[in-house]
Amino acid sequence: MALIAEKLVSAMPVGATSVLPRAGTTLENAYVYDAVARDLQLSAGRGELEITDQCVEDVGGEPLIRHLEFRRLR
Repeated sequence: MALIAEKLVSAMPVGATSVLPRAGTTLENAYVYDAVARDLQLSAGRGELEITDQCVEDVGGEPLIRHLEFRRLR
């Protein structure tokens, strides 16, 4: 899943804000979306981007990230 996150971030200009897409992509699966969103959170922890908005929903007793918006910092 890290490859998907890396491709999304590298395609964005520095300073741009983006919403992690869902519909019509491989990220339509809630678990795949969550995994990529968590990879992006790791990038945020390294200072590469900033999480500007996120929504977590309980699915089957498990918290899954259902929406993520982020901004590329470098």
